[in-house]
Amino acid sequence: MERERVEAFARAVGADPAQGVPPTFAAVYGLFATAPQLFQDAEAAVDVANLLHAEQEFEWTRHPEVGETVVAQGRIVSDQQRRGMRLLGFETFVSSGDEPVCRSKTLFIIREAA
Repeated sequence: MERERVEAFARAVGADPAQGVPPTFAAVYGLFATAPQLFQDAEAAVDVANLLHAEQEFEWTRHPEVGETVVAQGRIVSDQQRRGMRLLGFETFVSSGDEPVCRSKTLFIIREAA
């Protein structure tokens, strides 16, 4: 967690940078760190041009500290077709060393290409 990035994010969302890492910064160190790998994976075949980020939820074991190194790992947990749409469930686990930090669950909806 680079101090400058955390502080810039905190200011952008109206949080006090002196209070540390804002909870919503988990989207940066968790989802934004793993989703690009998913989107570029030919086997996953995610049509990014027709993708909608529909749901997002986070569950924290604890909040990370500024300067701490975290590792995020993502995986597909569900993949369904419904009414011409693909519903893709994606889960991210974030840890620091052997200690869990947070888990996120995301639902992507991918429309059929026109």
